[in-house]
Amino acid sequence: AAVRPRPAVSLHSLRTRMLLGAVVVLVAALVAMGWSAWRLLDETLAERFAAEVDLVRPLAKAAVGPLLVTRDYATLDDVVQRSVATGGLAHMSVYDSEGRRVAHARGDDADDAVVITRPVTVAGQTLGTVEFGIRTNARAQARDALFERLAVLGVLLLAVGTLLLGLVATWLTQGLRQLAEASRRVAGGDYRIALTPSSLTEVQQVTQAFERMAQAVQAQLAA
Repeated sequence: AAVRPRPAVSLHSLRTRMLLGAVVVLVAALVAMGWSAWRLLDETLAERFAAEVDLVRPLAKAAVGPLLVTRDYATLDDVVQRSVATGGLAHMSVYDSEGRRVAHARGDDADDAVVITRPVTVAGQTLGTVEFGIRTNARAQARDALFERLAVLGVLLLAVGTLLLGLVATWLTQGLRQLAEASRRVAGGDYRIALTPSSLTEVQQVTQAFERMAQAVQAQLAA
């Protein structure tokens, strides 16, 4: 009858070490993929942030400058209020040439905004400064969404990969386990063994050599 190998669960077994090694490689690959995706997202968001800053700059020259020249602070304040109310800016403040704040508006998420300060110049003359608050909540939300997706994907890949690697490791070491069981039977005096052929060339060669050895020992004892 064919030898039924006993499962090996020891941490010193070849199957366990192969599985652990493969899992470590898989985890390292997932970490590298996650880090690369994270960096790509961060670079993309940084480019978008720079583009938003570039879009805001013309506002200081086209809208704020002439109103500072005419000192039409009521209209200037209305422009500032609308700029924040439309959702484009987290907050906005305008200061005259003496540093007095002449217009201001603040949104609910202004505390998390990145502050950009630019001078307001008309015909080479500095009339004041404008302070913008660029929202960063979109960047934080994008990072959180990416982290959640990477975490879910990583867990799924790790689970499926570990299962597949375990099956592969079991298949690769099956022939070695039955050889170990057969050697214990031969050591106990039972030479009537029939090993299951292996699809792996090297293991099959060892299996055939072990069977010939057992048959030779049995023949010598019977002589």
